[in-house]
Amino acid sequence: MHSIRNKAIMMKKTCFLFLLLCCSLALMAQDFEIVSVESLPLDMSAREEIHTDHNNRQCALLRIATQNIAPNQRELFTFVPDYGSEMVQRATRDGEIWLWVSPGLKYLRVKHRDWGQYELRLIDHVARVEALHTYKIIIKGTMVLALQEQNNNSPTQQYLVFQLSPTNAMLEVDGQLWEVAPDGTAMKFVNFGTYSYRVQAPNYLPETGKVTVDDPNNTKTVNVKLKSDFVEITLQVEADAEIWVNNKKKGTRTWTGQLGKGIYKIECKKESHETTAVSKEITTEMSGQTITLPAPTPIYGSLNVESTPIGATIYIDGKEVGKTPKFINEILVGRHDLKLTKNGYNNYNDTVLISKNERKQVDIDFSNANTKQNAPEGALCGLFSVSPTKQVWFSKGNLQYRESTNTWRFAEKQWDYIGEKRERVLYKSWIDLFGWGTSGYNHRKNCYQPSSWQTTSSAYYAYDNEEKDLYSNDGRADWGYNAISNGGDQECQWRTLTIDEWKYLFDNRETASGLRYIRAKVNGINGIIVFPDNWDEETYKLNTLHSGTENSYDNNIISKNDWLLFFESKGSVFLPASGYRTDSYVFLCELGGYYWSSNSCKDIFNSDPFAMCLSFSDEFVFYNNEIRSRGCSVRLVRDY
Repeated sequence: MHSIRNKAIMMKKTCFLFLLLCCSLALMAQDFEIVSVESLPLDMSAREEIHTDHNNRQCALLRIATQNIAPNQRELFTFVPDYGSEMVQRATRDGEIWLWVSPGLKYLRVKHRDWGQYELRLIDHVARVEALHTYKIIIKGTMVLALQEQNNNSPTQQYLVFQLSPTNAMLEVDGQLWEVAPDGTAMKFVNFGTYSYRVQAPNYLPETGKVTVDDPNNTKTVNVKLKSDFVEITLQVEADAEIWVNNKKKGTRTWTGQLGKGIYKIECKKESHETTAVSKEITTEMSGQTITLPAPTPIYGSLNVESTPIGATIYIDGKEVGKTPKFINEILVGRHDLKLTKNGYNNYNDTVLISKNERKQVDIDFSNANTKQNAPEGALCGLFSVSPTKQVWFSKGNLQYRESTNTWRFAEKQWDYIGEKRERVLYKSWIDLFGWGTSGYNHRKNCYQPSSWQTTSSAYYAYDNEEKDLYSNDGRADWGYNAISNGGDQECQWRTLTIDEWKYLFDNRETASGLRYIRAKVNGINGIIVFPDNWDEETYKLNTLHSGTENSYDNNIISKNDWLLFFESKGSVFLPASGYRTDSYVFLCELGGYYWSSNSCKDIFNSDPFAMCLSFSDEFVFYNNEIRSRGCSVRLVRDY
């Protein structure tokens, strides 16, 4: 009986000890918890104070804030990183524990002397702990700290308001991010007590402080105005030069703006001049200063101009510089307009390219220059054979029309076309894709106005018969019969090529270089270059030295300056791939070009009236019968 009683007593003691252990473990597990782990991309603290581990890797910074934990208890926390990582430095800043750790840290053991430990898996919260990045960990105490009893009838809370400048600043109070309104205001209803805060913003110095809330009758307001971490500075150069800072253009001749502290590469650039560059350290003490930069230095070549007969007046870029023969020293490199005039002779105009340390030679024989008739107004200077016995000049651009003023004109640049959304050129209300026979001449059919877009092909024809060509009768159905405002401004001076002339131009004519045309991209626009009969292949190095279907637009990419200097000045024609129009929609811009001929035709499969058209793509040049309602480009010529 006594033995049974002893066993019962032992059983009770064992149960009591077990329950006491469970309660202790439960209490230990509830003493603290990890509330959150987040990355702080705007926090530069890890970059402001840099530490490296034993492998010379730059550390990440863990900012550990606590809630409901007394300062003396906070200091009892210890931290153990995972295998292969290091905790390089520990410090207490603004009421937080700051840890500098190796990048790539995955696990962190959080231990407290009295409250136990917690295994924190960082990889569950952030993708990776990166070098020179800052992360926030918040630990919250779960024990009730009975600091003192307070009268339940006495107020213990009040509003805490922050007014921040700049308004995009970030605010942390006791380790928690507060939401900041667009006007820079942040506000919360908080318990009485003392709070630590930190305010930071890009290009400003961070500010920290403490604030005590203890007045039940008045809102506590904290005004924080950060000091700028950049400098207001003026850069100037004694020349019309561009100012560049770290490879970005800032202005011309002078620039005033803000620069952060640091070392900058500052350059001054000017066409035909050597660029000057300086390395300049910008400090806060330089705020308000003006820095004068070294001006670019000119780059010179020389030009020797002779003429037969001598005594011709020389103009360079419109300025008279003397008479032939003349050697001109120290002329800036680059492209210059050269003009020679002499009584009794036609003026000579050309563009010369001056290179560094080069002596450019120009010899003009006025008698030879005067044997050819000058190109008429609105025409390019090159001559093109369109039959064994006929040559023509091409207009300087595709034909355009504005209905509001009934005005015809040639495009100002050969690559100009209006395109799908009228974005290619800045001509308001101009059109450049026309149905066939829409010269504006009323030949008693529905569609004869340039702006006609009816889709019925039979509504378009010349004169009183759908089988007639544009040049039949008096030629008024041809667009070239109209007065072209920048092409002489008189009627009956221009015309449209026949389909046989288009074919001869592309397929049969003989040229000095053997090259008739190539596909190219000129000033960023796809199209075809047609060379004049006397084109010299030494004028410009081309990637494709023969005409044919195998060369594509990208084979020859030609800048605006090269085009004007080496091609247009020698009379070359550029036909842009300006697409075609159906109804009010434009298709295939930059892919193909469609240019009307003056010839009518009928489709071989039905009796509908068609017209002949030159078409090209990046693979083919072909001559096809096209429905007359389709809007195509028009490039006019004048007979030589």
